[in-house]
This record gives sequence, structure tokens and C-alpha cells, in this order.
Amino acid sequence: MQQVKKPKKPLIFYYCVVLLVMVLLNTIVVPSLLKTQIKEVDYGTFLTMLNDKEVDTAQVEDDVIYFTDKAEKQQAYSTVVFNDPDLVDRLYNSGCKFGKIQDDIIYICNDGGVIFQGEKVISKTTIDRLVCLDVLIEMEKDEYNNDIRLVFSNEKDTAIKTHDYEFLKYLNNKGIEPEHIDDLKELNGDVTKITLCSKDGFDEKSFEKIYKRWSAKANVSISSPNEMFITGQYVTKGMAIALIQHFYEISEEDTVVFGTGFTDIDMFEHCFYSYAMQWADSQVRHAAKHITESVDTILEDIMRM
Repeated sequence: MQQVKKPKKPLIFYYCVVLLVMVLLNTIVVPSLLKTQIKEVDYGTFLTMLNDKEVDTAQVEDDVIYFTDKAEKQQAYSTVVFNDPDLVDRLYNSGCKFGKIQDDIIYICNDGGVIFQGEKVISKTTIDRLVCLDVLIEMEKDEYNNDIRLVFSNEKDTAIKTHDYEFLKYLNNKGIEPEHIDDLKELNGDVTKITLCSKDGFDEKSFEKIYKRWSAKANVSISSPNEMFITGQYVTKGMAIALIQHFYEISEEDTVVFGTGFTDIDMFEHCFYSYAMQWADSQVRHAAKHITESVDTILEDIMRM
């Protein structure tokens, strides 16, 4: 029986196939590759974008930082990592999402009221809502001469009730951009810290009065002559350090802390390496084992050990 051969396809058929593949490459594959193309920039450009809060995400890989722009997320950038000890703080303050570093770093916030690992809350101690309302009402009494300003903080936000421009400017200079509320109910989430700020400063009498009123239901401490903190009961920076040490099995010998305020003193008790900054109050300097002018220098020395 004679085998019937299939007719050969005309040459034009193969030309059409090739043309179709080229069209697909140009319309789908090539643009996709171009979108993910990484553009190399210098470290100064990266810092400028970071300071202007233009960086959306950042990923640190060995000696290279890969990052994307909020305005043009399809465009990826890279820059060489310089010896920048403030890199983590820069990334955190910019509000960008920063890959592996962000996922590993543990943040103690609100004087121990909240502890984050990356963006995950691993510990939170709130202030009783009735205590918050009582503080709000008490501080508005005439006996305080309209001197005390309040800042309410939760996991990620801060809020104030006053319209005092000078106080708002004072907070902005500290890197705090609070929202304004007319009522405590407007604050999203539970309150983990209340900061009491006084222009004239807290003398011993005013501190004792505030301490006696709320210390049975919250932790009341003084950070500086002009600031007092109210946090959840038994909440301190030192307790937060101890909690992290216990949870991650970190010894006191492997812990180093730096402090400037009175609320930093109890951290020193849980760390072998405790440093007070040179400009700290004498009481803080006396409580620390060491005094330093530079955090970077100490960390570099420790890393060499």
C-alpha cells in the first residue's frame, strides 16, 4: 500500500510563525524585561530619595542595596552599600519597607509598651482606658496653668488634642508628626504610652502628685525635667530588654545599650555593656558602666571582639 505524504506547508506559513513570535516578544516579553531592569545609582542619590521618603521598598543583599521608587514602582534601582552605621535608622525613619533587615530587627517602642519584630507586634501592654480619660480630664484643670501638653501613642500613631503651634513644632523637630483629635475615641487602637510635656518643667511636688494619682494602675516615670511618661503597669524599657533576652535566649553579656534619659537607667541593670551618652544627665551617667560620645565607635569596637 502506498503511503500518502502530507503536503508540505508553504514557506509563507513559517514566515508568519516567526513574525508572530517576534510580535509576542516585542509586545509582552521585552517590555516585561525592561520594566524589571535595574538601574544603578550612586549612594548619594539613594540617601536623597530616602530622606525625601520616595523609596517604597529596599532590600539589602551583601554589598548592594536594591530599591524601588514610590512614584515608579516598576523601576528597580541598585546602589553599593557604604560603611553607614545609620543605615537602619535611615530606612526606618523613611517609612519604606526594607526586606531582610526589617524582618529581623526588634524594635522597643513607647518605652517598652510595644515590641515589634519587623512589622509584627510580639508584645503589647496597653494603658487602661479609664486611666487615659482621667489623665485627659485632670491635665485640663486650671491648677496646671495650661502648661502641660499630652501626647497619646499606640502601636504606630501619635495624637494630640492641643492646637498649640509651638508644641507641634517641638514635636516635629523630634521627628513626631501627630494627628489632631478632639476626643480620645478618635484615636485608633489602644493607648500604650502617654507623654506629659511641661514648658516650665516638673518639680518634685508636681511629679509626686502625678505619680500618686496613677502609679497604682500604670507605670509613671520621668524622662527629663520637661517630660513624664505613663505606660502600662510594670512596663519599662528594662522589662522589655529582659523579655527579649528571655525569648531569644540572649545573655546580658551579649547585650549593649545606650541611654540618655532617666527611663533608660533600668535598661542598664539588664546589660553587661551599658553606656550613657556624654551629654546625658549626671544621674544617668552615674548609673551606666561606661560613658561615650559616639555610638558608632563603641559598636565598631564590639564588632572587632
